[in-house]
Amino acid sequence: MSSSQPKYPPLERHHLRAIYERSRTQDVRTLIWEIVRLQRFVLKVDDLFRSMGRNRHANRFDGVSQKIVDVLCSMLMSEPAVVERDDDA
Repeated sequence: MSSSQPKYPPLERHHLRAIYERSRTQDVRTLIWEIVRLQRFVLKVDDLFRSMGRNRHANRFDGVSQKIVDVLCSMLMSEPAVVERDDDA
């Protein structure tokens, strides 16, 4: 495994379903629902950035704020919940 690869890559929906199918316990169900809640949070943040428009630079951010927005947008673009939603659209 290269150093750029995460030890535990992000899970897509079908992975979460498979985990639950292999271990249908209340604890696993609770953990899956927490993951879903966090994915929904990520999707709301992505919606917020999208509502700012494709040209984020047109907004009046200072240099630090712009860097934060750029990093968050970059991270969101590779987040499985966002990618899957875009694929479903």
